[in-house]
Amino acid sequence: MTLYEIYKAQLLGYSADTHTQIVADWLKNSADGTVEVFGTPPLTLTNCKGGNLVSYTITGNTVQDGEPSPDVPVEVQSVGDLVTEGEHKGKYAVPVTVASSSSDSVTSIIYLDEPLRKIGDYQDELYPDKVIRRCKSIILDGTEEWTTSVVSGTLRRFVWATESLNSKDYKLGICNRFKYAYRNANHGIYINSVNTGLYIFYNDISTVDEFKAWLASNNVEVIYPIESATETISRTNTKTIKSASATLSVDTTVQPSNVSVTYTASKSYAQSEQQLTSQLLDVMEGIE
Repeated sequence: MTLYEIYKAQLLGYSADTHTQIVADWLKNSADGTVEVFGTPPLTLTNCKGGNLVSYTITGNTVQDGEPSPDVPVEVQSVGDLVTEGEHKGKYAVPVTVASSSSDSVTSIIYLDEPLRKIGDYQDELYPDKVIRRCKSIILDGTEEWTTSVVSGTLRRFVWATESLNSKDYKLGICNRFKYAYRNANHGIYINSVNTGLYIFYNDISTVDEFKAWLASNNVEVIYPIESATETISRTNTKTIKSASATLSVDTTVQPSNVSVTYTASKSYAQSEQQLTSQLLDVMEGIE
């Protein structure tokens, strides 16, 4: 794909009323000798020989292949693969590879305490110097203080009264053993709307002791968006790009929902980029 095609495709991804600003940003970038490319990986980097990766953003993603039930859990996976041995055991690895046909590939592995998650429009973001967390995972293992009651006739509900959840949207969440839903269900889970408790509907068990024993043997993971984003420090090295064109990939089992990369371009590229974006101004009329 040529540069012209790449930028035209990016313009097509936005509404017509934003095209002018986007092209203006591109013109500024080209004057500074930098280029931004974004989308789902792998990303194509062009005219980048001798340039550096100036900045990047890797956005989280969370997937679940199927609908869970208490007896048949469906594990929840996010961006980052658990390291099971060695120095970084217990961390989550996010390898970023820059590869080309004319030189060896270079891989930088970023190790995180937790994977990068996404629930609805709330997503974790990884930058060169920090991680922004907008989603949280909790594991219910029976050590919580639970109560139980019967609602809506014969429907049994177990309640963990706590103000520590900090949920952003009680209608959004994902769980490995229960379908996440606000409405009553024979098997369901949700955090209440005022952040004072987590409710589990489970008719197969009738007492708190039995329920806590069941949780101890069948841990329940709940992932949900949080009210206040948190920030942690993450240090990674920027790499020199050794070839004129390259492909950047994120080598995780679950792929990020989006990646944005800014890199310095060669001098000749910075000049030709101005010509290219000027041509795209004419393309805008056809797109609109």
